[in-house]
Amino acid sequence: MRELTYINRIEQQLIHAIITEMAKQMCQSAVHLRDQLKQHYAEAMDYSRPFSLKLGVCKEKEFRLFKDYVLDLAMEYGIVFENMSTYFDDLEQYAAMCIKYRMCSVTLKPHDPDNGYVVEIHHVDKVGMGNDRTQVDHSKLRRMALLSEYHQLTHAMGEISFQEKYHVVGVCTKYRSKGHLLLDDEIDVKKQEEQNVWMEEKI
Repeated sequence: MRELTYINRIEQQLIHAIITEMAKQMCQSAVHLRDQLKQHYAEAMDYSRPFSLKLGVCKEKEFRLFKDYVLDLAMEYGIVFENMSTYFDDLEQYAAMCIKYRMCSVTLKPHDPDNGYVVEIHHVDKVGMGNDRTQVDHSKLRRMALLSEYHQLTHAMGEISFQEKYHVVGVCTKYRSKGHLLLDDEIDVKKQEEQNVWMEEKI
């Protein structure tokens, strides 16, 4: 029979550090936020018991799922902090979340054109000269979300040098940006820009 693996003290301290930073930015009590997150997570996962982060109680798999849940919520509400990428299991997962919430993989700035932050989806794997972009399955191409200036920098530096310098990677994902704007690739960006022009002309 396979022995159950429980979280260790380092992992316990890690999740507490994440929640403490979230609470600080939300101007809440860390203890109160932790209890709220645990309760909501247990409800979302349909637990028949309270979710616990205690040593000898919380299993490794439960911990990873809860950590992903907390980080997902943080990024959804724009709560980011220094070295956030290190809290994910790997850089691919981090890259996918940045695409999902349209945040720059380097700076974690969200897409906010009104304040000068334009986050674009950069194709690490190119579509290829002569290919019809509308017929390409973009979910099979590695991509990353980058502020426009970093997007331009990838072309100046080259993919390998850029990724090594900024510790980012491209990832294949079906994630789209949250909300009603389907800004998942250059095609969607172009369509949205055309739609914005059309709407402005109508107003």
